[in-house]
Amino acid sequence: MNTSQTSIIEFDHISKNFGGVQALRDVSFAIPRGEIHALVGENGAGKSTLIRICGGVFQPDGGSIRFDGQEVRFRNVQESRNAGIRIVHQEIPICQDLTAAENIFMGHPLPKQRGLIDWNELNRRTHTLFNQLQVDINPTTLVKNLPIAQRQIVAIAQALSWQSKLLIMDEPTSALNKHEASHLFEILQQLKSQGLTILYVSHRLEEVFEIADRISALRDGRYIDTVPKSVTTPERVVQLMVGREVTDLFPKVTTPPAKRCSRWSG
Repeated sequence: MNTSQTSIIEFDHISKNFGGVQALRDVSFAIPRGEIHALVGENGAGKSTLIRICGGVFQPDGGSIRFDGQEVRFRNVQESRNAGIRIVHQEIPICQDLTAAENIFMGHPLPKQRGLIDWNELNRRTHTLFNQLQVDINPTTLVKNLPIAQRQIVAIAQALSWQSKLLIMDEPTSALNKHEASHLFEILQQLKSQGLTILYVSHRLEEVFEIADRISALRDGRYIDTVPKSVTTPERVVQLMVGREVTDLFPKVTTPPAKRCSRWSG
């Protein structure tokens, strides 16, 4: 089967060098369409570099990328977005002093009536996106007055407004409590059911095993393996990430028996 038909994005021998430091080395793997695909690895494994290449922030020094069946080379962020890739970063890049609706449709041609912005129509479109996400947020609320979890939802709605094909979530639960994280997972599963492909970047394996369909591991800038969640274990994924068994990380220490002390009397 042609992988271009079954995959939304394919990395083919991707390499990236920063001043003599090899951030990515010959990385090749594919992300199937319509799945939640987790990308894991220790700090410095190359996760951030790879997603920034997807987002047009960096360009690879070697290799090629196929996205949605076409070979691409994004020269900037806008080219990546135009192709259908959106990244929701750990630090959410939205404007605090604008409303939720204004943030979501920033960059879009705004609806107008008699030469003026039609705010009712803009808010109606925002309601439609929030209904798609099954959340209740007032489109006219200033983003600075929203909790972190809802700001993240605004960023996801912004991605949907551009009819994105691949949504990349970069450490999305770092500032969320357990309840907020569970709600986010429900939203991502809903988007998956609607056909959106999600690349979920995280170091929290308990979350990865809760939400992902497949897991790809990077180590020291190299691609190691992709495993279906259904046939692997957290211990196996840790081994892929670090290159050794979990027991090797925490070797058993044999403690010599304590010497018996005689009672001392003065």
